Order: sequence, then C-alpha cells, then structure tokens
Amino acid sequence: MCGAGAGDGAGHAKARHPHYGRFLRLDPERQVELTWVTGRGGAVGAETVVTAELTSYAAGT
Repeated sequence: MCGAGAGDGAGHAKARHPHYGRFLRLDPERQVELTWVTGRGGAVGAETVVTAELTSYAAGT
C-alpha cells in the first residue's frame, strides 16, 4: 500500500472495512485480472478492475 496513513488505521477510527472481489482472468506467469469492491458495509461501493501483468526474470516472476 502507499499513501499517507496507509495500513495504520489513520482516519478510520480503527474500524474494519471489508473488501470483496472476484477473479476475471488468471493467465499463469503472465497476468491476473480481478475486481475490487469496497465501501461502507462491504460490498456497497464501486467495482474497480485491477490488472497485474507479470514479467519473468532469471530469478523468478
């Protein structure tokens, strides 16, 4: 995570904020695509699509 206060509970009064999602594409050693939903009450929020492209290196992926 990045950004001010990321992961430290700053501004969230130590409340829990569940996140949900689903996998859209799993291409082994190449790409992962998933949805990410967060909002008050958990799944009441905008659905965002997250794509991670993986690059192979001699030491691993």
